[in-house]
Amino acid sequence: MTKNRKRVDIQEMVTGRVIEALKKGKNPWVCPWVGCVVDGVAYNHGCNFTTKKAYRGANRLLTNISGFDSPFFLSFKQMVGLGGKLRPEMKGKSTPIVYWNWIEKEDESPKGIKKIPFLRYSSVWNADQIEGVDFGVVERVEAGEEKIISRCEEVVKGYENAPPITHGGNACFYTPSVDKIKMVAKSSFKRVESYYCTLFHELIHSTGHKSRTGRLVGQEGASFASASYSKEELVAEMGAGFLAAECGIYSRELSKNSVAYLRGWLSRLGEDKKLILQASSAANKAVDYIKGGSSE
Repeated sequence: MTKNRKRVDIQEMVTGRVIEALKKGKNPWVCPWVGCVVDGVAYNHGCNFTTKKAYRGANRLLTNISGFDSPFFLSFKQMVGLGGKLRPEMKGKSTPIVYWNWIEKEDESPKGIKKIPFLRYSSVWNADQIEGVDFGVVERVEAGEEKIISRCEEVVKGYENAPPITHGGNACFYTPSVDKIKMVAKSSFKRVESYYCTLFHELIHSTGHKSRTGRLVGQEGASFASASYSKEELVAEMGAGFLAAECGIYSRELSKNSVAYLRGWLSRLGEDKKLILQASSAANKAVDYIKGGSSE
């Protein structure tokens, strides 16, 4: 099997898992570990237990839909190194983690070398699948409304070079041509979480402006049924979900609404194996830009 064939298989695997989750009513962009506290430390995301680094992009989606109570994962080597072992009934039930490797080829460029990325994956296991390692006790601590509002406002105010946000009317949208966000009044929402998730969706869209990441350049006027529109909606939904998790927002109601909204794109996901990987990567870059002013 060629390396290119392996790359396509990985894309199919990731897309297949996400589609299956959506069909079952699971929203891959909603983090199940929001409000999770272990040994006094809050984890609103899945992460590697050894490094404590949060998973990003498609790996965030893959771990979100893994179905475990613990936010911690380990590779087999890490598990053995900590003196742990896999529970017998968990063999063959790992979670894939994708990453890029680079190969170098000689070419006619000034440097004489061209770097070519190719997609690979490895396997990790959740703490619930492992015995012999002390992962700590998982507790659930729901953030109060006041704390959630404070965290959300920090995100909004921390977005440098942000577009103007006005309130009024009966629709929420971002207009790239004038670089403005329009929101209905906050009081129109039944839950404050709904307001901020909607605002985050529009903020993610705005990062695509030519003055920011440039993701939307050339897509002006794209139709609702177009591939570029569907990809951008996925980017906005994922990015909003990532920001919501970091702010401590988790709502089953929001999760169901979002799944129903995205089910219309299932055929798109099946037609384009690259869509999930590309959209999740773009969503992470958008979140990074909002939080730090850089898409790198």
